[in-house]
Amino acid sequence: MTTHGLRHVPLVLEGLAAGRMTPRPNRKLLHEDEATLILAGDNGPGALGCMDALELSAFIRKYDDVSWLPFRAHSG
Repeated sequence: MTTHGLRHVPLVLEGLAAGRMTPRPNRKLLHEDEATLILAGDNGPGALGCMDALELSAFIRKYDDVSWLPFRAHSG
């Protein structure tokens, strides 16, 4: 049984090889307030963008115990 992430490795590699995914995405923070971030993923691998979003969330958690992190425009 493979995990969610391992199951997507062939799709990510195929997307990168075919040019459908950005290998070094330029992610941008589109919105930030006390409990919300919106991160644009520049069509990069979703797992890596989610890691970036979680890292950014550490900064907004100082305001509240809850944070909301929509992550858009990613693949995989």
